[in-house]
Amino acid sequence: MNQIKVASALTFKPYFRFIFRQNFLKPLPLLIVLFALINLFLLSNYFLKFMYFELKYPWFQMILVLTVFVITPVYFYYINKKHFYKTPDISETKTYDINDDEIKISNVNSNVTIAWNQLYRISESRDFIIIYFDYATAYLINKAHFQSTDDLNTLYAIVKSKPGLLQDMLK
Repeated sequence: MNQIKVASALTFKPYFRFIFRQNFLKPLPLLIVLFALINLFLLSNYFLKFMYFELKYPWFQMILVLTVFVITPVYFYYINKKHFYKTPDISETKTYDINDDEIKISNVNSNVTIAWNQLYRISESRDFIIIYFDYATAYLINKAHFQSTDDLNTLYAIVKSKPGLLQDMLK
């Protein structure tokens, strides 16, 4: 029987990188290209007319560009930083006991045991293993907190042996 024990706690920097990639960057490349093309067209029209004194400076487009590329990411950073530090459950150390039958998650305040067939999905990002209990609830296990790569490979083997579990594992 495979047994893995991992103690993991989140810090703000990796947490924010994960949240930023999940919520901000995935739709962003398409939106940036579309937004840039539209604004290049509009700005070129305005600058051509501005050079011939037919129109005032394109303040609206400039403010729109500034909002999308500067103000929105800065606002996103501060909102997530505030949420991270006001919610101590996010950063507290959790111990994950993973075996072939179940996952036990324990911390100072609670113990949760869940069978593999009760999970919604398990996926992997660059820095984390993400265990989804439902569509909106997830635990993040930092990959750097595994004791060895053998433990991580054992987790991959356990997950692959579970039929019906939605998996987005890289290996």
